[in-house]
Amino acid sequence: MLTEAIKQQLLQAAVTAPSADNSQPWLYQWQNDNTLELWIDETRSGKASDATFFLSDLAIGSVLEAIVVKAAEQELDVSISYFPTNNPYLPCTIQFSQPVHSTSNNMPMPNAELHALATFLDQRQTDRRFPFKGMPTQTIMDEMSRAAQSLDCALNWFTESKSKNQAISLVAKAEALRFKSETLHQEIFSSINTDGTADEGMTYDDLEIEKPARPFFKLISKWRWMNRFNKIGGAKLIAQRSVSLPMKLSPALCQLTINPLHEEQHLDPNYSRRVNIINGGRAVLRTWLMATKHNLSVHPYAAPGVVALDVVQLSDEDIQQEMTNVRSEINAFTKNGRTLMFFRVGFYDQPLAHHSKRRSIASFQK
Repeated sequence: MLTEAIKQQLLQAAVTAPSADNSQPWLYQWQNDNTLELWIDETRSGKASDATFFLSDLAIGSVLEAIVVKAAEQELDVSISYFPTNNPYLPCTIQFSQPVHSTSNNMPMPNAELHALATFLDQRQTDRRFPFKGMPTQTIMDEMSRAAQSLDCALNWFTESKSKNQAISLVAKAEALRFKSETLHQEIFSSINTDGTADEGMTYDDLEIEKPARPFFKLISKWRWMNRFNKIGGAKLIAQRSVSLPMKLSPALCQLTINPLHEEQHLDPNYSRRVNIINGGRAVLRTWLMATKHNLSVHPYAAPGVVALDVVQLSDEDIQQEMTNVRSEINAFTKNGRTLMFFRVGFYDQPLAHHSKRRSIASFQK
């Protein structure tokens, strides 16, 4: 039986998990003192880029991993049930028990290594500054790759110019689509807090938007102005600033891929739910914690995964066709599995002055 103190520690760890645009689209409910349900928050999910719960399941995976890591620190064993009911908003339940074993089906890494990662849950953060300085050593890259492999995922590293430039071009194309489509444009700007007071979403500081550029950024938050800006290639220019330039000024770039599931593993065909997406979310956090352990700065890019793995239906047929074309390019470029996310990685000599805000634990209770 878990004490209330341990329950709070597990939930506090969960709150630290990353989510797309800091949307925090999850809820929790205790079935009993040993079993925790993780739910998708209907009020924070299901937007255009989350139509099949891709981003929500990705976030649930990271929340799940944060809890698994914290459970290892508390010497608890875990048993995870994926999609235990037909309810599409209940992707998993976690049962806690003692004593802990060195390995289990749900925790393929040695428990001691997971335990060590718990220290970095509060330290992990998105760093959108650039340039990053200093290439990660081969030992660090191998350690991060093993963390991904432990969850049936893979990290592909791009450190030489040709492959790196190809990857950058694809990420920039995927990111530009968010500003070419009115639907996706409204989605991203709905998550930006211009006054910085909300405890979810992103602020200008989080996005590292320079103060002289903020009035213009506020202007293009209105679609009529973004649409006009697109007449002169506005979306492409934004992608150059947010993707191409930072990535080119980063020493290392990596791609996280997931393995396709066999048909019988699609547990909920009515909602296109995929366990490998949740495990991908776990791999996102696990590899990120490994990077944090080595004082690496990390900036994730989820747009390629949205394009490559999710079916985003847009009313604009031209943009929909462009998205289809970019999806084909990304899938052709990916050597193993399916693209989930890209990260630019390197070192920065000063700590970030701010963190993305989080809601209180109580606000996540179902």
